[in-house]
Amino acid sequence: MKNFLILFLLIGFSLNGSAQSVPDYTQTEVIYGRKNGMALTMFVTTPKAKNNHRGILYLASGGYYSDAKWVPETTERSAEFLKRGFTVFIVTHSSAPVYTSVEIIPDIQRAVQFVRYNAKKYDIEADKIGITGTSSGGNLSLLASTTEAKVTGSDDPVAKVSSKANAVACFYPPTDFLNYRRANNLALTDSLTQKMMREGWIASSFMFKEVNPKDNTFSFITNKEKLIEEFRKLSPIYFVDKTTAPTLLYHGDRDVLVPMYQSEIYIQKLKSLNVPCQLLVKKGEEHGWKNQENEMKFFADWFDTYLK
Repeated sequence: MKNFLILFLLIGFSLNGSAQSVPDYTQTEVIYGRKNGMALTMFVTTPKAKNNHRGILYLASGGYYSDAKWVPETTERSAEFLKRGFTVFIVTHSSAPVYTSVEIIPDIQRAVQFVRYNAKKYDIEADKIGITGTSSGGNLSLLASTTEAKVTGSDDPVAKVSSKANAVACFYPPTDFLNYRRANNLALTDSLTQKMMREGWIASSFMFKEVNPKDNTFSFITNKEKLIEEFRKLSPIYFVDKTTAPTLLYHGDRDVLVPMYQSEIYIQKLKSLNVPCQLLVKKGEEHGWKNQENEMKFFADWFDTYLK
């Protein structure tokens, strides 16, 4: 039961959350990419009454795991976005234990590119795309606002557009795995973090692999320096620059799994570069809290402001 609760909080869905009043909408599942023969899908959720011609990617992600069964609740959590006329793209991605956290990053970049390339089709503006998520979904959202997958010479037209979101708002995201609970504290060697990863069934997300060129087989990376490099790829703080999208973070000040220090140092880095940013603190709360969906109004306000 303890393991289940930790995983549940990682996903970010509260056990006692109140249902939101969702306006009328249409919802269609579409394929935004393919990976090793597997279709990557998102659910295009369009409000019927109002269209502000803006898009928000909502990552259905927790513990670097994603499942279409979360779409109904994610749709409910999108109520405030839909009321304001945002088209919401609920994104599912490849998951642990088959894929590691780092291997998921290209899925999210592809999802942003797909939405941007098809902006006219979905009646949104290509440079007015926001992204949101919780915990691992927040981490991946930040990476989608700081990293670029655009390939100008590609034969794939989707790959030729930018993968960077224009605004981001997310809950309690990991931002720097090399300085996790404090400076110079590696998530790789922090005993509490490793314990919680095992109990939360997410250890496989960080079992990074490399290919042996001699026989084309995978082996787990054990070299510390190589592991640090993988964790760096997963840490958006190292990709922040003056072009990083305006960022809103919301964090519980008693979060043990992802300490609030993660949001604090990220916001500090953004401020040093004069990137619009804000940190909201939920007093007395841990990694997820009751009625968390009520906080989405702050995210909607943020997107209203920075996706004008």
